Amino acid sequence: MIFSKVFKSNRIQSFELTVASGTGDSVVAFGPASIINGSIKLFLDKPIQAKSIRVVFSCHEWDQQQEPTKLLSVESDIWSQNADNDMLERGSHIYLFAIQLPSSVNYPPTIRDSYLGHRIEYTLQGHLDFALDNNTHKQKSTASVPLTYLPLVTFDDRMNQYAARNKSIKIEQGSEYVHVTASLANPSSCPGDLCSIKLYTHNKSSYSITQVHVVLLSTATSLNDSRHPDLPISSGPSYQHKQRQILNESFYVSIPKHTSDITTICPFRVPSFCVPTTQSHFGKYIDITYEVFVIIPAMGSNWDGCTTSQLFLNTQAIRLPLFVTTVPYCSTQPPKLQIPFADENNSDVPNFIINESPIPSPITDGWGPGSPVDPDDELCLPQTHEDASGHLMVPPIVSPSTSVRRSLSVHSTTSSAA
Repeated sequence: MIFSKVFKSNRIQSFELTVASGTGDSVVAFGPASIINGSIKLFLDKPIQAKSIRVVFSCHEWDQQQEPTKLLSVESDIWSQNADNDMLERGSHIYLFAIQLPSSVNYPPTIRDSYLGHRIEYTLQGHLDFALDNNTHKQKSTASVPLTYLPLVTFDDRMNQYAARNKSIKIEQGSEYVHVTASLANPSSCPGDLCSIKLYTHNKSSYSITQVHVVLLSTATSLNDSRHPDLPISSGPSYQHKQRQILNESFYVSIPKHTSDITTICPFRVPSFCVPTTQSHFGKYIDITYEVFVIIPAMGSNWDGCTTSQLFLNTQAIRLPLFVTTVPYCSTQPPKLQIPFADENNSDVPNFIINESPIPSPITDGWGPGSPVDPDDELCLPQTHEDASGHLMVPPIVSPSTSVRRSLSVHSTTSSAA
């Protein structure tokens, strides 16, 4: 009794937002025209006087300044007080919501790795506005839930910069030479795909070639800050390039000396963390591209790796542009759908779906979305059964004598959800 007088119980026992976006290694990526389904769960130890429950969908960008820039933010009240009712009763409440992403534009992809010089995060968060007994207004927020967004990026064979799929190099030493032609089996790949390089070699030298090295380089181009003190005012736009070797592999090959028409295949896997090739003017300008460098140590030379700047000067390297997409490449299909990236002139934003919310179950008089469930009846709610990978499993069969009750208490007042 002494402690009950000193410590007042917290009326809001739990307040959380969940999204059907997968877990662990099975995270779902959203894109244009996707629908994000989620719910707000609220458990109250005592009734509270509430004003509204809101869900906010937002996108923020960070650059080298480490100051976040809000690219977009939309919100909707999924519950709000009315003239007849401003109380949320004791018990468990659940509110469903759905968000429709625009289908006409691409947003920049989620970027969580700082090596590109940018971070772009999409999040969902719930907010509860309520009042204390002394009419002091307060707000409680759920934890911010990160979302993965990937734009619809497809490859078009008419892209000029990727039209020349074969690149050649001739390494000469006196009267001897090595001529190598390199090409990608497919001009585009998705993150996690196996990508193959084909090499056609004429080795007219006295040295055999036993190794080939492959480097995957990412380049993120962005505008320099206009307030940069080192740039003259009349110099026009200035760009900065942030490059990183994100993959470096060596392949043992057999290309004998004084041979012709030797075909070699070098397969490598595009890292799954690669974001798709992007050129976005939404927020800060960013252009993300990829190149594959194939280094052929000919004429008895060796290669033990080098810096990125030295890589561009290597005379034994072939550069192949790689287009990273979110749709697999197929040369037999017609040109795929192309969606432009959003910019200042395109204001399409996500919309909350108001009139298509799922109907609550069970449908009972006096019960609606958000109506509290008696704590004694929480065992009646259906429990999901999942395996280790997160897939739904058939629930175990129990005898009637041990099964839980299948009815819900309906003594509470009805609340409605938008």
